[in-house]
Amino acid sequence: MANLPATDQDNVIFIDDNLKIHANKPELLNVLVPMKRVSDSTFMAPNGQKLQFAACDVIPEGELGPLSLNYSCAAETRAAYRRVASKDGYSYAKSTLSLPGPGLATLNANTSVYAMLGGRSSSNYEIDAGLVYSPTNNWWTNFIRLAGATTFCFENTCANPPSTVNRVKPGSVTMEFYVPAPNQVALRTTNSSAGSPNYTIVVSAANSNWTPGGTAQRVKRTTSLTNGVSGDNIKNIGWSGSTLGTSSSTAHTWTSSDVQNDANWSCKSGNVTVRYTDQSTESIDLAYP
Repeated sequence: MANLPATDQDNVIFIDDNLKIHANKPELLNVLVPMKRVSDSTFMAPNGQKLQFAACDVIPEGELGPLSLNYSCAAETRAAYRRVASKDGYSYAKSTLSLPGPGLATLNANTSVYAMLGGRSSSNYEIDAGLVYSPTNNWWTNFIRLAGATTFCFENTCANPPSTVNRVKPGSVTMEFYVPAPNQVALRTTNSSAGSPNYTIVVSAANSNWTPGGTAQRVKRTTSLTNGVSGDNIKNIGWSGSTLGTSSSTAHTWTSSDVQNDANWSCKSGNVTVRYTDQSTESIDLAYP
């Protein structure tokens, strides 16, 4: 808590080096579920529910995914994937997302859709932190994944019956990814929808070399559809007002001069459509035809 801005201290969940969950309110202690890696890109909750990540972001482990503009995503068979990765020197990223719902999403129950921030430290320790969509329940929920090994997601995605506390309804949400202290990372979500609380998740990432100063670190924003079946599509996942820096006070608008790699990966049969305004603002459609 001491390392967090006062504005981020309303609903705080902290995961320590032993993967034990702490919180500043008793009711928050059980809202995150740990998921273990069971294959290259699949993670399983204690109840058996699975999340499928895009293999091209998980493999090779410990990297920010392949950085080639011509990467063919050969390891992935049923996905569509969009990522913007920064140059070195950053530890903070923020964006406002427009999250679609049923009218803009036709998805199989087992298809995973992600809108996430995160990045890679100087020692190639990768973090994914953001939101995953539940087609069955029509809500988005927070998750955070550590270096390809352990994922934590909110109970209403990973447990049955779902919790009613943690839903992020389709609409507008602001996400921030930052480094509150060395070897710690944080995800802050601020929701505009009524009944969608704000959360700050802080994770201790021992020996990760994540630092507030951003030396040799990259941040990213990623939109992906994985484990698709024919006919899956989701439209108008919007990113706007994206900024990056080393803190909220030093952040500036994300521009082309900040970008190391800006790529769409149509993994085998997946399709990516980007309505591009500039490097801070774009709207994305993902499909598996």
